[in-house]
Amino acid sequence: MKIFKSYTYVLLFTCLGFFSCQDSIIEDLPTPSGNFLLNLVAINNDVDEGAGWKEYMITETNLGIHQIDFLKNDSAFTAFQDQYQYELIFRKSFPELNFTNLPVNTYDKVTISMDNHLDSDESVEINGHYTPSSPTKIDFYFKTNEELFLTHTLEEDLVITDDKSFQFEIAFHLKKIFDQVTFNELEKTTIEEELENGQIVSKDIILIDKENNMGTYQFILSEFQKSIQTRLVVEQPRT
Repeated sequence: MKIFKSYTYVLLFTCLGFFSCQDSIIEDLPTPSGNFLLNLVAINNDVDEGAGWKEYMITETNLGIHQIDFLKNDSAFTAFQDQYQYELIFRKSFPELNFTNLPVNTYDKVTISMDNHLDSDESVEINGHYTPSSPTKIDFYFKTNEELFLTHTLEEDLVITDDKSFQFEIAFHLKKIFDQVTFNELEKTTIEEELENGQIVSKDIILIDKENNMGTYQFILSEFQKSIQTRLVVEQPRT
């Protein structure tokens, strides 16, 4: 599994839920080196307010992002291009998605390309645990090394002007995908695990990949590519 080093990631806003939070006041923000800051976030099943026991929880989502483009009338401007390793749940990126410059324009689409440059040679990893009954937990692991090219029409046009800076958010609606997964019908794999005291125990896990639980793998892969939602978080005058 991928473990990221700690990198400082400066956010304009802290938001507890996608589309349901109140924008906070910008404090101690460094002078931006561009006019556009992009955040990638996940909508997990922890957005259910007041919920106690949960059948599943996604704890880690790693994306091997290669390029992000914004488009208007099929004319594209590349905002970010590198081998970004992005952890979606905690919003950590290496290298960082720092401020960039988007040319003055009105954009109506975004495209995201991913390839298998994660440390595990995968392009997407989604890990978590399934809890059929408390306190039983079964870890699950979705992974793919497919090259993905995701195109999404923005919910509202992104209008970039030369006198303002912008923060934009792309959310992957993982809850919408995994709420439809029937975990109790998935095939389990038994592995050997060493405890801290050196004892070796058998452990059941759920693998969702090209060799295991193929139907669910294909469903998640298809729905993941359609799970994007976007919004403009804030625009403010440039100083």
